[in-house]
Amino acid sequence: MARGFRRFLRIRNSFLLVIILTQLLFFALAGLFTRVALKLIDAAEEEKRASVISLVVNTVDQAASSALNGVLAVAANNQYMRLFQSRDREALLGATEGLFSSLKANGLKQFQFNLPEFKTLLRVHNPPEFGEDFTTERPTLVSCITEKKVVYGLEQGRSGYGFRSVTPAYLNGRFIGCIEMGSDLDARFLEKVNANYPGQWAIVRIEKTLNLTQCTRRRHPERAPGQHHPRQGLHDSRTHFGVSSGFQALLRL
Repeated sequence: MARGFRRFLRIRNSFLLVIILTQLLFFALAGLFTRVALKLIDAAEEEKRASVISLVVNTVDQAASSALNGVLAVAANNQYMRLFQSRDREALLGATEGLFSSLKANGLKQFQFNLPEFKTLLRVHNPPEFGEDFTTERPTLVSCITEKKVVYGLEQGRSGYGFRSVTPAYLNGRFIGCIEMGSDLDARFLEKVNANYPGQWAIVRIEKTLNLTQCTRRRHPERAPGQHHPRQGLHDSRTHFGVSSGFQALLRL
């Protein structure tokens, strides 16, 4: 009887051991599957994030490229440059408001002429406002004027965030200021993102000290307006067209 009891205990212990091992195996497999699932979710989220970043970066490039072509074309027009140099606001507005109407149809919202003294001469899109000092508010314009470089990117201005492109302006080899064009980063942009990637998207406040612009090679007077086709000017006056590392870092936050 004692022998039978010991045999029963051995069978019972073996059965319990099998159950314990089975449970341990179950928990190990559950942990493994959970880790695999989490990795797949992380990979999917990273892929979606990369796609969103690509969409935003491409949108910035397209908006800045369109504005950049516009400012270089204006800078290549001697009539505009003579009026700019003379600082005749009324005549300059009369000469450019028709052009701005056409630009608005293509999504551009801002068109202005800025003086070397870091003041606005004319906002074609808002003529009553002019003459203010922008040294503390518009790093894109300050960079263009001080370094004589084409500058483009995302920047905060009086009307909110927007895609800006700015080029130095010359007449007869003399630097006379800079020309700016831009479009808005607004609800339509969020609608475009949401159409491709449904979710709760919003435009957050960006610190003005964050570098969201891209500078290009210095624009020389020899390549100034009137001497080259605008597209040649575009080719000659930049070394790289892309979004700054600061902006891409911001998108990954």
